[in-house]
Amino acid sequence: MKPFYFGPEDKALFGIYSAPANGPARRGAVLICYPFGPEYLRSHRALRELSQHLGLEGHHTLRFDYFGCGDSAGDAEDSTVEEWMENLGDAIEELQAASGCDRVSLVGIRLGATLAALRAQADARVERVVLWDPIVNGAAYLQELTEQHRAFMVGRPLPRGWAEEEPPAELLGAPLRAPLREGIAGLDLLALQRRPAPSVLVVSTGPPGGAEALCRHLERLGADVLHERISSHPLWLRHERVDRTLVPLDVVQRITSWLGARP
Repeated sequence: MKPFYFGPEDKALFGIYSAPANGPARRGAVLICYPFGPEYLRSHRALRELSQHLGLEGHHTLRFDYFGCGDSAGDAEDSTVEEWMENLGDAIEELQAASGCDRVSLVGIRLGATLAALRAQADARVERVVLWDPIVNGAAYLQELTEQHRAFMVGRPLPRGWAEEEPPAELLGAPLRAPLREGIAGLDLLALQRRPAPSVLVVSTGPPGGAEALCRHLERLGADVLHERISSHPLWLRHERVDRTLVPLDVVQRITSWLGARP
């Protein structure tokens, strides 16, 4: 496991690259795409575990923080969807260089899955995409987060004279300024014009929501789509201590198995 920085010097991105644990038995390269805000914290352990499983199966992996997030450069207030999409392109290039693989696979959860699908549709280097409980509609997602935020704030002590902005400039501890809010609100996977990749795995761990409509849309675009429904409490709804978050091993193992199968 190698932590390092990559990308433009003034916008350096923090990544963790892992080479295959048992040698290059399978020359696969997988970019793991984190979600947004509190969902990043709650899913971090599971995605680290996924990276380890993939390494044991002979895959190269790269996990990284978007600009303005985690240990990458930039302030959270400066984040935009456009910047994050460029980050994905830089990460793909970095993973290619580190692994020696011409083509890569993308695995994303929640908003990370949405960004992965959008980036992949315009990138011939991507051969497979895993969408783990993807955000199909950005506006609906923001409304969901807003409702969770307001429920969380009920009954909590607030500073004297404090008044929440409308719409909130922060959701569950994550800054959300107008540029990022507008970018997320404009996301819609049902508006994709090209398939993200020849092969797509969609994983639903709770109510499918818009996943079924998304699968049908991707099939119309010519993708070979597999929709897996795996009963597991959604990671992003867990509110216990982050260091005690359970890892949905059935999901991790299914993703690892699918990526390890011959195309």
